Amino acid sequence: MVEIMYGAALGIVSLAAVLLIVKNRMIQKENDFLALHDRMTEQNYRLLRQSAELNRHLVHDIKHHLLILREYVKEGNIESIGRYLDEIEDEYRYVPRKVWTGNGFLDFILNQKKGRAESKGIIFDIDSEIIPLWGFSDSEISVVFGNLLDNAIEACEKIEGREKRIRVFMKKRAC
Repeated sequence: MVEIMYGAALGIVSLAAVLLIVKNRMIQKENDFLALHDRMTEQNYRLLRQSAELNRHLVHDIKHHLLILREYVKEGNIESIGRYLDEIEDEYRYVPRKVWTGNGFLDFILNQKKGRAESKGIIFDIDSEIIPLWGFSDSEISVVFGNLLDNAIEACEKIEGREKRIRVFMKKRAC
């Protein structure tokens, strides 16, 4: 009888030890997950701050360009407008004119970003079909696609020791 009680007690202690070990591992996994979550949140916060800073600079630059152009318009100085636009648009001037989507403005952005990426050694693939972009203004297309592709190019520039590639894939999808 003592042996049975001793065996039962030993079984209960063993079960309790196993449960404590399992619980400890679960707590450790939860802690690891929370630590990963904290690191990802911190990284996202840093990226948002960097993006906000970049956007502030871009808005400042655009405001500056617009103010200068507006002043030339007030003066009626068309030659200065042309020269100034030439200065700020050099990177856009010699963009090949390939049709990717059928939207002239979006195709221009895709061609310009492709040229920019490839000049930095980034492989830039575009797989698209003709897609109508009803309901989007040129400025919305510029902001969304321009920022998206600029971010992709910047991310690729940070890659070291392996292939740098951006793939743009746009196809119509039935809803």
